[in-house]
Amino acid sequence: MESEYGFLADFLESNSDRFEFEVFGVSLYGGDFKHQAAFKKDFLDGDPSKLGYVLRQSGATITESDDLTVPIMWALEDNSV
Repeated sequence: MESEYGFLADFLESNSDRFEFEVFGVSLYGGDFKHQAAFKKDFLDGDPSKLGYVLRQSGATITESDDLTVPIMWALEDNSV
């Protein structure tokens, strides 16, 4: 992330003691229609509701989930304890 989004990475690092945050990446379809012909065919022949994923970075750990509500659930967590 640092190489592509330097200002954002600096902000997150310099404010880690002030804010609680995690980084998410979301792909609704999980592929590239323009550059992946096989993906496009599978998408058109399959069930689009079964595609997509969320990447979640927490510290140095990155996890992948097919539950697209993960970022929303994280934002709604009660962290005031």
